Amino acid sequence: SIIKNTRDAQNGLLKLYYDERVYRVGADSSGFREIRQTGLECMGSVDGEALAEVLELAAESLLFTGRDAVLNVSHLSVLEGLFDRAGLSAEERVRVTALVTEKNVHELKAECGRAGVSAELTNALAALTGFYGTPEQVFSELAAFGDLSDAEALGQLRQVCGSLPKELRNIVRVDFSVTGNTKYYNGIVFKGFIEGIPSAVLSGGQYDGLMASMGRKDRAVGFAVYMDLLERLCSSGTARYNIEPAGTEA
Repeated sequence: SIIKNTRDAQNGLLKLYYDERVYRVGADSSGFREIRQTGLECMGSVDGEALAEVLELAAESLLFTGRDAVLNVSHLSVLEGLFDRAGLSAEERVRVTALVTEKNVHELKAECGRAGVSAELTNALAALTGFYGTPEQVFSELAAFGDLSDAEALGQLRQVCGSLPKELRNIVRVDFSVTGNTKYYNGIVFKGFIEGIPSAVLSGGQYDGLMASMGRKDRAVGFAVYMDLLERLCSSGTARYNIEPAGTEA
């Protein structure tokens, strides 16, 4: 709704938030499910500073629950760069991306074989799928990729993660299986998890593709918090929210 009801920032930045009911196709695809969602959007001349600010707010949102949390972060250009080198078609990219998301290395290698991908690039995709750890750990392991990795994308990811305060950086993990809808998303993407809920309670990233599909020229980044999942946790009596009193600075 924010995209529909705003105009391009014209070299500036729009920083907005929302709290609304949205509708998603149910797991069995038989109908729509209504969920409460709150989140923020930053649209306009999005740069590294804006990306870092949004990622910082996402990490703070997870820690606000008072529970153990982790924020998994990726950069889609790293994956897309390998797809380009492998010469994958649009259909093949969809299938391979799904296998990367599932961390299904066995089927990933089989799909690459059917697509005629070289052994070097197949092994690189398989390795990328398995990477998971702190930014320092993963960037150290990526050094073995040499010129197979997208240096610019990795540099941006390293810079954004490194700009976070230490207490927030401690919950960040680099995980290239975080993908999302590649028709819309580009660049940095992320998913947030907290103790007690088996699925992501927060999801976001850069979505320049979605903006373009809706006739917008602005770049954009944002994230959503799935309040229905948090409310379910709260109703179980196990949530520990640290809510600031009204009128105080959070």
